[in-house]
Amino acid sequence: MTIRPSSQIVLPALLLVGIAAATAGFVRTRAVQARRRGEESVPATAAQAPAVANAGNAASVFQRRVESLEARLAAAPSDRDALLELARLLHDGHRTAAAVPLYRRALALTPDDAAVVYDLASAHGELGEWDAAADVLTARLADQPGDAVALYDLGAVRANQGRAEEARRHLEAAREVATDGALLARISEALARLKAS
Repeated sequence: MTIRPSSQIVLPALLLVGIAAATAGFVRTRAVQARRRGEESVPATAAQAPAVANAGNAASVFQRRVESLEARLAAAPSDRDALLELARLLHDGHRTAAAVPLYRRALALTPDDAAVVYDLASAHGELGEWDAAADVLTARLADQPGDAVALYDLGAVRANQGRAEEARRHLEAAREVATDGALLARISEALARLKAS
């Protein structure tokens, strides 16, 4: 998952890489971003018209999908799949604050689902809620102390909080248990950035 920058980031790319390593990642559309920024104005040239039309269509499709999932959840509030689908749709659509309670509800249904933990921590990070992100990851590590991704993400969160020594400890612990080559490379990169800062 991609994290959008926060004003309190100490090591800007560290959390981005950390939480992105945890999940498969999501496609973020320019159309939804443009809609949220109010950029759906009349195009300056006729050549730009199709792009604006596509942005409007994407926004309309997005809203219909949100409404469909909300209706599904109204009928079945404990539908974990619908909760996660709506949370991820909102998260991808830059409605991160609205996604957080849905991730929490999904996590309550399946507390051992690592992907939901990573998504929830990511959402808190995007909102600059570093303490909340740390709490989510710490709870995961209390149950699964060898979770390399959670250790890495917690290191990234601590770096973003300006807690460099704790960040280093978590990153080194992640390096000790990680088996995935891509994650190991990211850990090395994060440790190098931490040292350079």
